[in-house]
Amino acid sequence: MPGEGWTYAYEPIMLPLPAEQDNSVNVSNAHGIEVFPNGNIVVTYQDGSDESKCLLKWERGAYHRPAKLIGPGAQLCKGVPHGLRAAQEDGGLYLYHANNQQSLHKTLSDGTVVWQDLGPPAGVSVPFMPTWHDAQPGSPYVYLADGYGSSRIYVYTREGRYTGQFFGGAGTDHGKFSTCHAITWDWRSSEFVVSDRENHRLEWFAVNASDPSVFEYKRTLSAESIGIQRPCNVRVRSPDGVAIVPALEGNVAIVDRSNRVLSLVNVSGSDIGPSGWLHPHDAFLLPNDDFVLVTWLPGRIGYFRRMR
Repeated sequence: MPGEGWTYAYEPIMLPLPAEQDNSVNVSNAHGIEVFPNGNIVVTYQDGSDESKCLLKWERGAYHRPAKLIGPGAQLCKGVPHGLRAAQEDGGLYLYHANNQQSLHKTLSDGTVVWQDLGPPAGVSVPFMPTWHDAQPGSPYVYLADGYGSSRIYVYTREGRYTGQFFGGAGTDHGKFSTCHAITWDWRSSEFVVSDRENHRLEWFAVNASDPSVFEYKRTLSAESIGIQRPCNVRVRSPDGVAIVPALEGNVAIVDRSNRVLSLVNVSGSDIGPSGWLHPHDAFLLPNDDFVLVTWLPGRIGYFRRMR
């Protein structure tokens, strides 16, 4: 049964914010997490009092020490920084950032901007409030979820050019979305999985690495079947295929390679943390089965240790 497997406890000494005398931050909303191959953790967030801040880094082996602020400031942070996705390309590590205020960015791992695209895709007149990117390894294309705008998936190149291809739109039929909050490359099936949040489901799609016009519906997983309602993102761990799915209503589901529940953690409950963690937004499962979590409204960043 969900929740009878792995159990977790919140570790309050882990992932502290920068010391006030160094550069204090005001985390209004914490939106995205990445853990690099070297173990460093990066979080993107919205600072409620300073639009020059939005990226924090903790180094491996020093998760108990205050974070460091990284990035170029307002060029990257102005607006509402949202989804964050890492990608290995051409021997380097890059980050794709989606900002709700119609800006897309690709940066180096330290936040240095490689390119930015401001405004909606060319020729698009529907609402545009992008939420998350991901890419198929080896493909020149990046897929962007416009979760808070048109409920479409737009296809860009890795150089930031819109291809003119999009899929989805608002609806409940398969391949239509109601807040396609995130898109994730699921290497277990070599397909994309879309977190169709307000339809309470995950949907998988096949693509073609060299043809951006292909986005073929394959199957659906009901969010309720893994103990959640409003999935925000999916992250699949390598090499075992265990995935973690945070849900906005307060649960975090951890599922095995076949999407069977290993643990259902109610982080918003009074037994986790001093006052609960409302609105889980992104989570990352570490190699030791601990996970890191960020939440939306209020913005919190935390470390949860597996107890059994």
